[in-house]
Amino acid sequence: MTVRISGTALAKVIRHAVSSPRREVAGFLIGRERGEELLVTDAVTGHQTGSLGHVALDEMVMARLTELLHSSNTGLYIVGWYHSHPGIGVFMSAIDYATQLNYQRLYPRSVALVVD
Repeated sequence: MTVRISGTALAKVIRHAVSSPRREVAGFLIGRERGEELLVTDAVTGHQTGSLGHVALDEMVMARLTELLHSSNTGLYIVGWYHSHPGIGVFMSAIDYATQLNYQRLYPRSVALVVD
């Protein structure tokens, strides 16, 4: 599977990360499948708590976003998540791997994006 992220979605992720240089931030990647491609077309965030080494999105944000996308009939859905590691490098921590496994239970082709 090839993953493609739109310039708009990537810019939103980067803007969000840069807006908070001393704490992690996170959000959802929105998109669709097209054959063997996963197209990420947007990035959305919501209420969250974070520190330099941790971030947690409010679970209700994901539920409301899922409902909104489903009712919009656009064929878009949550295809993954993103978060920042401000000043500590791009890697997946043990908590990140556990989070990714949870996303893959909901959508097996789910992707994660980490930015620093």
